[in-house]
Amino acid sequence: MIKKYKIPKLSLMFVGHIVLSLIIALFSFGFLYNMSYSIVTKIQLYGFYGEQIEVNDNILSVIDGVSFIGAIIVFLGIVLFLIGQRFAYILEINTAIQKLEGGDLSYRIDVTGEDEISDLANSLNHLAQTLESYMQKEEELKKERIELIQSLSHDIRTPLTAIISYSDFIQHKRYDSTEKLEDYIGIIQSKAFQIKELIELLFDTDRSTGVLVTEEVFDGHLLVEQLIQEYEDILEDEGFKVEVMLESLGEFKTRLHPQDMVRIFDNLSSNIIKYAESTKSIELVVRRKNDILELIEKNTIRIDPNKTIESHGIGLRNIKQLAKKYRGTVSIVEEEGIYEIAIALHL
Repeated sequence: MIKKYKIPKLSLMFVGHIVLSLIIALFSFGFLYNMSYSIVTKIQLYGFYGEQIEVNDNILSVIDGVSFIGAIIVFLGIVLFLIGQRFAYILEINTAIQKLEGGDLSYRIDVTGEDEISDLANSLNHLAQTLESYMQKEEELKKERIELIQSLSHDIRTPLTAIISYSDFIQHKRYDSTEKLEDYIGIIQSKAFQIKELIELLFDTDRSTGVLVTEEVFDGHLLVEQLIQEYEDILEDEGFKVEVMLESLGEFKTRLHPQDMVRIFDNLSSNIIKYAESTKSIELVVRRKNDILELIEKNTIRIDPNKTIESHGIGLRNIKQLAKKYRGTVSIVEEEGIYEIAIALHL
């Protein structure tokens, strides 16, 4: 089978420019020759400053030479003009390459024509766009990793603080019964496993999004009861009084991952310990509306003029990120010293 040879578009363009320039040069030659001959004829007929000039072969040779030189100048001028535009385009492409090498990925070339040079310009634009998109994604991933580390570091701190506190209770025998001691040991063990899972998540590059994606279905009612019990125990041991109201909870199944829910409740309790007034009750409302689980926490903000509490907002950001995973929402209201946070999660 004979392979057909495809003539490059650029070669066809150059041939076309030359042919066009040649045609215009021929017309220019005829125009210059006819115009020169007409002028000389009139001079011969009417004279030049009173003198008669005879048109001979020498004059005709001069007319031929001048017309030919003129045609060559027109030919070269048009060829250089037409081809020069493409060379200027090549210089523009070279400038674009230098800018890409310098890291300016936003530079784009205006694509003109339909030849190999314009194809090269289009390819460079596509390459620059691809690299720019890749760099943006890399920057976003880098930002996500940093936020993940900050988020998990913050969430590790909460169970670690609980372990230290309950270990201190046990060490100084701050319990009044064997059952209470067993509760403290159970909490320490639970928090230790929680820290282990968070550390595994922190160093698991395959799950760099920072969430535990699962299709496993859990007993939602049991999960919420366990979380509330632990939430109450932690806050009451810190001297807070907690009022929990369950509305239309009932039995239900959910894909809310226990680890995510633990992190949400830990952040809520951590914020209470840091910023809430311990002499005022903490209100927690947990209710279910169809496939939405709502958590509404309300507390009085602690005012201590002698102590400034610094907040980086990491705990609240963590809650928002976890809620977003379940297409949920987080709303906050601060009014007259009362802080209220409402979290809605799709089950």
